[in-house]
Amino acid sequence: MKIMKKNMFDYIKRANIQDAIKQIDEQGVPDKRRSTKYCLVENERHYPPKYVIRVAHQIVKGDPPRKGYSGGKPTNNFLKSLDFNNIQECGCGGIQRPNSVKTRVVKTVQYSLNTILFGPPGTGKTYATRERCVNICFGKNEERKREEIKGKYRDLVQNGRVEFVTFHQSYGYEEFVEGLRPETKSNENAGSGFRLVPREGVLLRIANRAHQNAIPHVLVIDEINRANISKVLGELITILEDDKREGADNEIGVTLPYSEKKFMLPRNLYILGTMNTADRSITQIDTAIRRRFDFEELQPQPNLLADKMEKTGVDLEVVLHKINERIEYLLDRDHLIGHAWFMTAESRADVDKIMQNKIIPLLDQYFYEDWNKVKAVLGNGDSFLKREELKPPAGIAENFEKRYSWQVQEKFPDDAYDRLIVDSNSTVSNSQ
Repeated sequence: MKIMKKNMFDYIKRANIQDAIKQIDEQGVPDKRRSTKYCLVENERHYPPKYVIRVAHQIVKGDPPRKGYSGGKPTNNFLKSLDFNNIQECGCGGIQRPNSVKTRVVKTVQYSLNTILFGPPGTGKTYATRERCVNICFGKNEERKREEIKGKYRDLVQNGRVEFVTFHQSYGYEEFVEGLRPETKSNENAGSGFRLVPREGVLLRIANRAHQNAIPHVLVIDEINRANISKVLGELITILEDDKREGADNEIGVTLPYSEKKFMLPRNLYILGTMNTADRSITQIDTAIRRRFDFEELQPQPNLLADKMEKTGVDLEVVLHKINERIEYLLDRDHLIGHAWFMTAESRADVDKIMQNKIIPLLDQYFYEDWNKVKAVLGNGDSFLKREELKPPAGIAENFEKRYSWQVQEKFPDDAYDRLIVDSNSTVSNSQ
């Protein structure tokens, strides 16, 4: 019997192969790793033998095996030496299971390497990024519950496969890619002092891990539109595109300015940004950035609040729909109110508190203290706001136009939300 090259995989044990099979069940098989002839059959599922060895090697060593190991019979014989004897000539090219056997369905979805999730505040962008990270790294599974997604996301962060960073106005290239940091030095000849040494930013750190381990990695950039994106990315904007990544048809490497190292962006590193459209409209994003990212809009989903009626006594689904209908008419769709604002409401008191402390102050900000429009959005009645006419102070003539002081009601009437819903569109237009 022809045996694989001695000592090539003697560190791979049966348990490592079993772990590899579990990982493949979750993540699927990349198209370029599918088998054309043989399949390892375990629990009525078919796996490409050479890819199983590759994943097992990554589990043990932390990176893929070097080129030069054979597929076909040498790989099959190695697996048989570990008591994986059910290897067939099938050429199925991936993971298959007969329809008669019930299993969790993990869909293979091809996600863009560069994506920005954008939408108004409260549309679930934070949760959507966690779910997308899990789907990228483990495959899409419609049966995953919220808690399972949160747990898997935490594991990905702990294992270094996901990095999270928030952009802000003063965030720069030095924090994101690389910069110079002072390092103290002391020797007998030169005395004490310091020198500037190159220090990797968050992008280089996760990119280097992705270079070492071929499985998917994700860099999440929250509030990506709050920084000067072109300035933060620098020369790396050129190599963001899919066909400029390492191993692609038009791969390009850049020389980093401080370390002077050659750098290419790996194809297994996904960049996932979030963008709050209330801060900055998508139309203001630099054209070069827009061309390199896919943009996916997240809109309010009032239907997710349908089950809140029983606990709160408020038809939040309709309330949110009415509020957003009026905001879009008076302002635009970038400033709608997301469903997430109300997701924690478990009682009428919770709803009132959210309206008083979050929604109404946000509307005030949206309309630049034009309280007549805020009142219009809330149904034009006096349920949520009260207005008092200001008397002219001494020394000011009384022929000025009337001015008012606006305040949020300390307690909303029992029928406040019913009146918000019932008031017609004509009341909104009359307020203009």
